[in-house]
Amino acid sequence: MSWAFSDESERGNLMLFGLMTASTAEVIRARRELRALLMPGQRRVHTAKESPRRRRQLLDVVDELDVATVVFRLRRPAGMHRIGARALTLKAACAALKPNA
Repeated sequence: MSWAFSDESERGNLMLFGLMTASTAEVIRARRELRALLMPGQRRVHTAKESPRRRRQLLDVVDELDVATVVFRLRRPAGMHRIGARALTLKAACAALKPNA
């Protein structure tokens, strides 16, 4: 079994949709290693709220994972609403997840 995780970003008319897939064993390993790096009282990690040194430490863990990644990029043409553009990126991501896609 594998897991899929995604994140998206939008700047002006450029939409980015990142997709990462990992085996269950890799997800368990990543969660264990990242959980060990939580600061006292910290419930979750979000790199935007971390110092540069700590960000590097967290990203080093992620860098060691055996995962597959792909980034979908869509420049919205004039007249296309962001909801329609988002639907296109989601459709592409779903197609990438299907076996033999």
